[in-house]
Amino acid sequence: MDLSGHGLSTYVPGPYGHVEMMEHVRRIWDQAAIGPAHFWATYTGTAVGLLLAVQEPKRFRSFILEGAVILGYDMPYVNGILGQA
Repeated sequence: MDLSGHGLSTYVPGPYGHVEMMEHVRRIWDQAAIGPAHFWATYTGTAVGLLLAVQEPKRFRSFILEGAVILGYDMPYVNGILGQA
């Protein structure tokens, strides 16, 4: 899926940060009735997936995460989120 403001969804009005994108992913996941899934993401998608995993870990069977950073946050914060996920 394209995150808000990326790919073919660039027409979606903002604002959209990581939390808004996480809600977008959650909504699509629910609408598609997807059960626990393997999750692969890069950069922004990684941040979005990690935030969702902290809130709803049962959605995930496994992770493949590339570039696990959350822009604007220092690495101790990111490491904490990774630890929670």
